[in-house]
Amino acid sequence: MLWIVPYSWPNLTNGFYSPWYFMSLFSLITLWGLLLHKSFSYQWWIGIIFALFGIFNMGAGFFILIVISIVKMYYMLIDKGNKNLHLPTFIISILFILVAVILYQEVEKHEYLKAYDITSFIIALGKNLAWPWIPVPLASLIIFSPFFIFLFRTLWLRHNPNNAELFVLALGGWVLLQATGMAYARGVDGVGPGPKYMDILIFGIIANLLSLTFLKKVYKFDSLVRFNSLVNIRKIILVSGLIGLLFPIIGQMQHEKELNNEKLEKTREFIRTEDASPLTIYVPEHEQNYLVSVLSKPEVRAFMPHTMTVPKLLKQTIDDNNFVVNGFSPSVPKYQNEQVLGSFNKSGSAATGRFESKFITLKHSMIEIPLAGYLNEDGLSMQLIIEGEKPIDILPEKSAKEKWQSYYLSAPDKPFKIVAVDLRHDSWFAFAMPRSLGKFSYLTLKLLENSWILLALGLLALLFCISFPFFKNRLKPIG
Repeated sequence: MLWIVPYSWPNLTNGFYSPWYFMSLFSLITLWGLLLHKSFSYQWWIGIIFALFGIFNMGAGFFILIVISIVKMYYMLIDKGNKNLHLPTFIISILFILVAVILYQEVEKHEYLKAYDITSFIIALGKNLAWPWIPVPLASLIIFSPFFIFLFRTLWLRHNPNNAELFVLALGGWVLLQATGMAYARGVDGVGPGPKYMDILIFGIIANLLSLTFLKKVYKFDSLVRFNSLVNIRKIILVSGLIGLLFPIIGQMQHEKELNNEKLEKTREFIRTEDASPLTIYVPEHEQNYLVSVLSKPEVRAFMPHTMTVPKLLKQTIDDNNFVVNGFSPSVPKYQNEQVLGSFNKSGSAATGRFESKFITLKHSMIEIPLAGYLNEDGLSMQLIIEGEKPIDILPEKSAKEKWQSYYLSAPDKPFKIVAVDLRHDSWFAFAMPRSLGKFSYLTLKLLENSWILLALGLLALLFCISFPFFKNRLKPIG
C-alpha cells in the first residue's frame, strides 16, 4: 500500500529510470533464493540467475549480495558445525561482488554529485534513512530504531534467526546499504534523496514495522495497550511524513507534465514539418543532428506511439467540396496543428455534404478518431464501411461541441473507408485523420484517465491498514 502514492514518479514516467524497479525485483528474488533456501536447490539456482541480472542491471544491483555474504559469514561464526551449508552461498556471493566491482565504471559527469566531506555524507545518509521525514535527518534515529534494536539484539545474543526474521534483517540491511550508497554518490552538500530513489527507501519502513513486531514477541511490555500506543505513535509519524512529502511531489509532477507535453508538441511538430528548429530548445547542440537523424528514420517512426504520429489527409472518392480542410468553427482550437476535415466552411454551419474516403488499412487493433462539433445529433453521421460487412457507426455518447475529444473503436481486419454525412443546415462536425494504436496503449490511456480512482482507493486502503488495529483494540464484544 505504501507504493500507491507515486513518490517515485520519475520511475513511472521516464523509461530511463525503469532499472530501479528491476533492481528491486532482482534483489528480492536473489534474497529469497540464496538466503532462504538450501544451497543447490532449484530456488537457490533461481537466486543465482537473478543475482547475475542484478549485477548487469545497474551499479548498485550487487548490494544485496553484500548483505547475503555478511549474513552467511555470521552463520558460519555462530553455527560452525553447519559451516559447509553456508559456504557455497558465501563463496558465490563474494565472486559475484568481485565481478561487479571489476565491471563498475565511474561516470565523470556525475562526480560533482558526490558527498566529498563527512558532514555532507552524514546529513545525506540521515535524510535517506529518515524517509519520509527527509528534511529532518535526526528523524532517522526514530524511523530506523526498531531495526537497529532488532539487529543489535540478534548479534549480541548470537541468535539464530528463523526465515521470517532473516528476511527482515536482510531487507533492512539492503535498504541501509542502498541509503549509504545514495548518500555517497548523490549526497553533495547533504542533499536528500531524489524521487527516483524513494521506492527503495519504502522498504525501510516495512523492515522497521516488521522489526517492531518481532521485538514485541521477545520483550515483555507492561500491557498490550502500551505496545499498541507505541505502534500508533509511529504510524502517526509515518502518515504525517507521507502527507508532508506528497505536496512537493505533486508540484514536481505537475511541472514535469507541462515540460513533457511541450517536448511532445515540439517533437510532433518536427515530424509534421521536418523543421528541426523546435527541437533545439531542449537538446544540446552536439546532440541535435543525431536526434534529427533518428527521428527521421522510417523504421523508428513505424514503432512510435500513436501520440507521435501525424496521419496524412484522407483522399475522397466523390466530388463534394463541403467537407473542407480545417472545416470547424473559429472557436475551436486546431488539433495538434494537423489538417482535419469538417463540414463548417465559408457558409458556416449551414453547409451540408458528404465525404467518402478511399479504402485504407491500419496496422494495430484499435483506432482513434479525434472529433469536434455535434456528431451525435440527428442528421450528422459517420461510419466505417467495410466491403461485404455491416457498417460500423461512429457515435460518441456526447458531442464534443466546441472542443476536441477522441473516439476509440476496434479496427476492422479488412480495408475500410470513412463516410461522413452532414444533412443539417444548423450544425456541423469535424474529424482528424484516424490513427491506430495497440490494445495495451488503449488500456493505458483508460487507466490514466481513471488514475485518480486508483489513487483514492489506494489511499483509503492505506488509511484502513494503518487505522484498523487502532480501532480493533477498542471494539468491545457484544453480549
